[in-house]
Amino acid sequence: VSLALFLGLARWNETLDLVGTGDRFVSYAPVTRAWQFAAGALTFLALRPLRSWLAGGRSVWIVAATAVLAIAFGAGGGEDGHVAWAVVATTLAGVVLLAVGTPPKRDQQGASPTRGGSDAYGAVVGSRWMRWIGDRSYSLYLWHWPPLAMLHARHVEGWLPVAGSVALTVVLADLTYRFVEQPYRSTDGH
Repeated sequence: VSLALFLGLARWNETLDLVGTGDRFVSYAPVTRAWQFAAGALTFLALRPLRSWLAGGRSVWIVAATAVLAIAFGAGGGEDGHVAWAVVATTLAGVVLLAVGTPPKRDQQGASPTRGGSDAYGAVVGSRWMRWIGDRSYSLYLWHWPPLAMLHARHVEGWLPVAGSVALTVVLADLTYRFVEQPYRSTDGH
């Protein structure tokens, strides 16, 4: 915990000073994203206390965090398209959404938790298509950048090439999930 706090806080100020300057280092380097990684790690470590603290107003927290994400994603920014408050806001909103999680859906006798949740948020997050995305989220994360970088390097603009890039990312992520991740998980890891 101390290491996560130290690494996160050590880069906090430097990162926020660079946001909006056009310096790509701030957006893509793990070193400047350390405070966001630390926020995720600390959320995981403090999950039970956070969930109980946020549980009373769960629906309010979900709506508020979702609204913050929508506003922050719509905010214009500096040369790199980012503004410091939006970077902080999206990270904190993500922490809230991770912390409130999805309560298990129970049968009529109150037992046997199943996938999904007992409210609208839980129903969306627990839906089949969201689980599909969640299962492939790491592959989506890994594959999203190369197609976008190729478009940028070739100065290709417009919604159609970006949509094609997104489609290619989804296909590559699914193939990676099926033919790399799943086979590896089904072995003993050797």
